[in-house]
Amino acid sequence: MKQDKEEEKYILMTYRSHIEKKMPTTYYNSDSGWGCMLRVGQMAVANFLYLHEKIPMKTLLPLFWDNSSMPFSIQNFTFVTSKEYAHKKPYEWYNPC
Repeated sequence: MKQDKEEEKYILMTYRSHIEKKMPTTYYNSDSGWGCMLRVGQMAVANFLYLHEKIPMKTLLPLFWDNSSMPFSIQNFTFVTSKEYAHKKPYEWYNPC
């Protein structure tokens, strides 16, 4: 009996360590403990592009690599939210409220 795995249909992103230290005003090389809302944002964008825009996984995933040159990297999410929206420092926790 063939069984489809529901979880294989979605892109998941999680905390990382040893990431590029180009986040403004911090020397943190991990987003553990403060990056959960940013990773959720990355997952939402990635899954929308994959499921609705039909961008192939091979093309899509590199756009989210933890490297400041990638458009949807944690560094770029952090830069935009720290400067334009939430005015949070990169290591501050983004609460869901």
